Amino acid sequence: MTLVVTANIAGQTRGEPVRLPDRRRRRLFTIVARHKPPAGRRFIVSVHRKGETFLRPTDGSVRLRANWSRTLVGPDDVVLVTEVPLGRGIASIGLAIASIALIAVAPYAAPALATGLGLGTSAAAISSVQAG
Repeated sequence: MTLVVTANIAGQTRGEPVRLPDRRRRRLFTIVARHKPPAGRRFIVSVHRKGETFLRPTDGSVRLRANWSRTLVGPDDVVLVTEVPLGRGIASIGLAIASIALIAVAPYAAPALATGLGLGTSAAAISSVQAG
């Protein structure tokens, strides 16, 4: 029976895999129409044949939208729908770099922030600033 799995780009499954009930062959277009992510989400569809690992899409398993109507999925195949992150260009990259920098600097900046906020230099005040 065909298995439909939705995952993120890191290979972590999202929700429960869906096992299609009967053992007939289907067109990939009909499977994607019923099991695609919500509107506005970008995704990649890959078909993994019997015996292949299906953790992440590979160059040989990814199917382009133009070929969905011509691709037949057998009863022992796995259809992997991989959701792509919602990043919107350079702004999301800048935010990711800024958050990583903040994580790296936070332990060193916590004493200065605690004193600046009037909390004092006690260990409890510093740890509360670091936790925040």
